[in-house]
Amino acid sequence: MGRIAPRLAAVAAFMVTLAACGGGTGSSAQTDVGVTSTSILLGNTIAQSGAAAAYGTIGNAELAYFTYINSQGGVNGRKINFKILDDAYNPAQTVPLTKQLVEQDQVFAMFSGLGTQAQTSVREYLNAKKVPQLFVATGATTFNKDFGSNQWTLGWQPPYQGEAHIYAKDVLANHANAKIGVLYQNDDYGQDYLKGLKDGLGDKTSMIVGSESYDVTAPRRSCRSSSPPEPTRSSSSRRLDSPSNRSSRSRSCTGSRPSISTRSPTRRSTWASPRRAARRTRT
Repeated sequence: MGRIAPRLAAVAAFMVTLAACGGGTGSSAQTDVGVTSTSILLGNTIAQSGAAAAYGTIGNAELAYFTYINSQGGVNGRKINFKILDDAYNPAQTVPLTKQLVEQDQVFAMFSGLGTQAQTSVREYLNAKKVPQLFVATGATTFNKDFGSNQWTLGWQPPYQGEAHIYAKDVLANHANAKIGVLYQNDDYGQDYLKGLKDGLGDKTSMIVGSESYDVTAPRRSCRSSSPPEPTRSSSSRRLDSPSNRSSRSRSCTGSRPSISTRSPTRRSTWASPRRAARRTRT
């Protein structure tokens, strides 16, 4: 994701400037809130602390790219000022911080705000205020599906349900006799993955013998009696998504050595044996 952030920032620099300038090519006087003849102010909320702090790298990469663009003279004579506020992946903090950026700092647009629940919690507010909510950093289905009723919101990530369909396709092709256990984040983000996995498995949903939700800030859980040897997981926390930790829990619950599919912002999604997964966490 960190590698994608500068590319996203490059596209955003063009689109935001085009919108702020009304599609023109020359510098002009102030045309909108957050826009002057020399600058464009963008706001962002993202986790830079707490269990999902690894996501903060995305905002930092975007800021670095905007800083580079500004050092080259900006875009059409305007420099992009990018203000990042830490919401710790907590929607209860996202709401007041977003209002601060809109009402006090008077940003032109919110850019690349992260988190399914966090961005859903401010979508209605931003659309009512007619403040662009650009390139929300979540693949929740709603952001690409419900654009008709949220015309100031623009998603960009591939949908999580589509990603889970790919997992299901791999399971059916390469793990046809597997029993699947799903640990999913207890919000729309996790629910999207679970639905996509079930839809992708089709009439083979009975392969899922157990599923359990969890709060990203409360990782401890008990083992279910079904204790399947083939867990898959969607998670926002690097610590929670540690394959070595998960493997240890699985062995203690089942006495087996399960294969693992992990979806994490800090690691590529993959199937791996516990030994292989543990080795990856050390590199």
